[in-house]
Amino acid sequence: MTACVFIGPTLPVAQAREVLDAEYLPPVRQGDVYRAVMRFGPQAVGIIDGYFHQVPSVWHKEILWAMAEGVHVFGSASMGALRAAELQPFGMHGVGEVFAGYRQRIIEDDDEVAVVHGPPETGFLAASEAMVNIRCTLTNAEGEGVIAAETRRALVSIAKALFYPRRSYSKVLERGAAEGLPAGELSALHGWLGHGRVDVKRNDALEMLSAMGELLERDPTPKRVDYRFEHTSMWQAAITEIDATLSQFSDDADLYAREWLLDELRLDGDAYQKLKPAALLRMLALREAERNHIEVSDQELSKFTTNFRLDHGLHFGRDLDQWLSERNLDRKSLEKLMAHELLVNKLAGENAAELERNLIDLLRLNGDFAKLAARARAKRNALTTGERAQKEQVDLDDLRAMTWYFSQRLGRPMPEDIDAWAVSSGFEGAAAFRRAVLREYRYQLSGKRE
Repeated sequence: MTACVFIGPTLPVAQAREVLDAEYLPPVRQGDVYRAVMRFGPQAVGIIDGYFHQVPSVWHKEILWAMAEGVHVFGSASMGALRAAELQPFGMHGVGEVFAGYRQRIIEDDDEVAVVHGPPETGFLAASEAMVNIRCTLTNAEGEGVIAAETRRALVSIAKALFYPRRSYSKVLERGAAEGLPAGELSALHGWLGHGRVDVKRNDALEMLSAMGELLERDPTPKRVDYRFEHTSMWQAAITEIDATLSQFSDDADLYAREWLLDELRLDGDAYQKLKPAALLRMLALREAERNHIEVSDQELSKFTTNFRLDHGLHFGRDLDQWLSERNLDRKSLEKLMAHELLVNKLAGENAAELERNLIDLLRLNGDFAKLAARARAKRNALTTGERAQKEQVDLDDLRAMTWYFSQRLGRPMPEDIDAWAVSSGFEGAAAFRRAVLREYRYQLSGKRE
């Protein structure tokens, strides 16, 4: 395969294939560019969509590594436009209007391109509207005389003030009416949107795919860069951990397995909130260590590991082996985990790495990993095999499941703002939260729970 493209809510894969024959992959997350290059050996990689918040974002360093390995890397429309604007001086190809806006600092915030979307089985269907699309659409509406300049400015401000998962034209018009904007203009805009709205991100994505196709038709030589890629110890640890993360769940052959584990944590009332500050601290400390090239010596690591074993009663090899087995670790991965934990202790209160990976690492350290992983696996098996897999329908409006979860599981009233609750609890949005609650509810009803 000569090209790999990371794509999600911006453009359906079927439409993308009409422009470029490539290996199409889900929205990019941390480590995915490295995995794609190692697995497919492409001449070019295209980044359109990627994760921003609940899943760690693609590293700048892995893109720099890919280009140093001779891969032509393109970015457009969404996460790709952001990274391309940042890495164009190093040779990343940026394409499209959104990229130009970031590059020229006409737009700066990453929420300009962020949307909430459905799970893979929906084709990552977008459930909100990107701010860049709203801006361009309202500008065109003004240009065609549908709304006045003052109304456009007010609607843009309303849209920008909305949390990105809640952005939609209907919500913007509703807020505009509530704020007393001209009713005639809002009515005209509502009718005009049916044919006049602009999808800047989609247009940019198609433009990038065409640009990649033109490059590949020339059978280009490997990418050449002007920088020297530094294979730091942190980089080596990171790529080793990427492979380890996959192998830890290889028995399930399921790249989404850790989402099931994390759902167990998110659904456990206050547990997510209690772990999040510690995970954030750990994340920032590791990032600061990498930025300042801070490492731990072999002597420090040996002493720290010995003390850790003593504190946890792991005096004998068989005790340690059992502890590791319960956490899907081996002695080599334990060494990395201890090194990270030592860096956190040395840099307490400062910066470094990735939130959800650290949440899972903290679960391993505090002893909850085995319990939650076993429960997640049991739940997944109960709900995704045999007749149950065929009958399962993700009904996000199942009021009984939501009522059960808040009243019986958490012992509290249902919150008025489910979206805000979902995000604060670590979910990507209300849809992901409702899906997890429905799975838990059905698992409880199945009688197979542990």
